[in-house]
Formats: sequence, C-alpha cells, structure tokens
Amino acid sequence: MFFLKVLFLSCALVPDRAAMILARMLKCVFYRKLTRGKLKFVKTTQVIPKLFPDRGREWQERIIKQNSLHYMKLALEMLKARTSKTKRAVIRKIYIAEGRQYLERLLESGDGFTVLTLHEGNFEYAAAYIGMIYRPIYTPVSVSDTKGSRIMNWAREGHNCNLIEVRPGAKNAARALAEMIRLLKRGEIIFLVADQRGTGGDFMGELFGKMLRQYGGPYILGQRAKKLFLPMYSLRDRRDKIAVHFEQPFYLNGDDLETDIKKVTGFFEKVMRAHPDQYLWSKDRW
Repeated sequence: MFFLKVLFLSCALVPDRAAMILARMLKCVFYRKLTRGKLKFVKTTQVIPKLFPDRGREWQERIIKQNSLHYMKLALEMLKARTSKTKRAVIRKIYIAEGRQYLERLLESGDGFTVLTLHEGNFEYAAAYIGMIYRPIYTPVSVSDTKGSRIMNWAREGHNCNLIEVRPGAKNAARALAEMIRLLKRGEIIFLVADQRGTGGDFMGELFGKMLRQYGGPYILGQRAKKLFLPMYSLRDRRDKIAVHFEQPFYLNGDDLETDIKKVTGFFEKVMRAHPDQYLWSKDRW
C-alpha cells in the first residue's frame, strides 16, 4: 500500500500533457494484451462486435483501439487524481460543455438531487468539478478488504467528494441507501454511477435489446426521497480536456416503474451508442 501511494504521489510531478503522450505509448502494449485475451477485467473485444454487429469489422477494430487509448489516459489521470485538488487544476482540465442551466437551477433551488451518470469519459473528474466549483457532493463507493479497493478509494478522497462506503452484504447496502436518502432530504447532492451493478432488488430493464438486471439504487432513491435526478455524462475532447454534459432532470417516483427504468436505461444506451470508444466495457452482460 505504501509503495502504491508513492506511485500515485510521484505521478503528480508528471504534467498532464506528458501523461497523455505516455498513454499513447502504453496503449500499444495494452491493446496487444487485450486482443490476446490477457486482460480479464476489460471486455471491449467481446462486447463491441456483439452490440454493433452491423458496423463492420474495420469500424469495430477502430473503436477497440480508441477505447484502449482511453483506458490508458483514464488510468494515468487517476494516478494524478489525488494531487489534482486545487480549483485551478480542476478548471484547467474540466469544463461544462452543455446543460449548465440544469445544474445551476437545481443548485439555486436549495433542494437535494442526484447526479445520475455512467462509466463514460472520466466520471471521477466530473464529480471533482461539481464538488470543487459548486458544492460538496456525496458518492457511494464499493469497499472491500483488498489492496485495489483501498488504494482506489484513497485516490478518490478530496475534491469535496465525500465517500459513502458500501461494504458487501444486503444490510450494508440498505444502510448506505438510507444514508443517501437522509442526505437528499437535507438538501445535499448525491453522485451516483449506476450503470453496471445489477444489485439492490429485482429491477429489470432493456439495454441493447436484452433484458438485464439493473442497479436498484436510483429507483429506491426516487421512490423514497422524491427528489430530482440530473442525468450527466462526461467525454474526453480532442485536447484531452473532460467535457461535462447535463441533460433535462427527471423524477423516478415509482408511479410507473417501467417508465422510470426506461428513462435510465434509455439515457445510458444513448450515451453508450454515441461514444462506445470512451465507455468502460469491464463487464460482458450480453
């Protein structure tokens, strides 16, 4: 753990532009290992042909290569995340591309709300931007007794992002949800990355033509807290800045659960289809 922390802190000395150049060099090794089946935690080569069979092999290969580069850039950005705490550093790297009015309107209301997002672009940096430029946020993170989990959550600390620990087990998940509901009713901001974990109740929804179990957190929060959700996604632009996009807020109040689920899965699928090169394909659910 000590040596990993030293590695993270050492990366603070590497300018962002140099880190992005290094990512291009590392991408070649990453892509080679990926295509040879040596990386079990990345499923890009399995998923892209399944979800986009009509796009042709040449397009699929291009997306897989672009996605490999994105993984490397994201990895190096996360190594620098712990020390990129100042408002100046955040403003240099991250900006709002569209939908600022939706965020600021909710902030002006003084009411609690949930930023709903997915593993697209650099979602961690998007959270840092909201926390540093506007108001502190609260975000649930998985916690397990592994070195990887401990170091990732250590890197996430700061940027006015308060971590809500979610440990394994139904009781711990219920406790975390209760804490999020309490915070929403108090007028706080929850930052929820809710696209991959099929846990928290039997919520089923269609994604890329297949019925999949969905993470139940948004629907439970929506039914019990009756607060708005602000859909958000982030994208890396050509300058390697992180562009944050907000869309029209909506409720998930449970009056029509099927419609609520379609709101969320529809938002996720739209972004994933439009920008498959910047999504973290860490699971093959298809």
